[in-house]
Amino acid sequence: MFPDRISRVESLMQEEISRFLESRYDEISQAAGNGLLTVTGISVARNLETGVVRYSWTQSNAARAPGPLQEVLQSLLPEIMNRLSRRMRIKRLPRLSFVYDESLESADRVYRILNKLSLNRSDMSDLSDRSDEQ
Repeated sequence: MFPDRISRVESLMQEEISRFLESRYDEISQAAGNGLLTVTGISVARNLETGVVRYSWTQSNAARAPGPLQEVLQSLLPEIMNRLSRRMRIKRLPRLSFVYDESLESADRVYRILNKLSLNRSDMSDLSDRSDEQ
């Protein structure tokens, strides 16, 4: 299968899954707590046998552990597959699995470290400016 076709399949699947999860937000938030659920990407094998749905879940008032959310997403998987089979004209629908995407948390960690280093650098330059004045 051509790479353009795979990327179109991934894009369409991401859009449909996102819409479905948005329509079920109340159920998801009741089970996993209030937060922001984002489908960050989908990777489909070239032969369309399998696919991985990467997602992130951010909560402001609780730990970000995806355990309860993972269970909810797995329980919704048959409905998601049913919706995809109705909406997509594709010979073979990939078997999907959900994987928690930690890249946003990693990026946030890097940002905080860089911010801290920047603050330390500005503190150091303030100290050197003061010593130059004396």
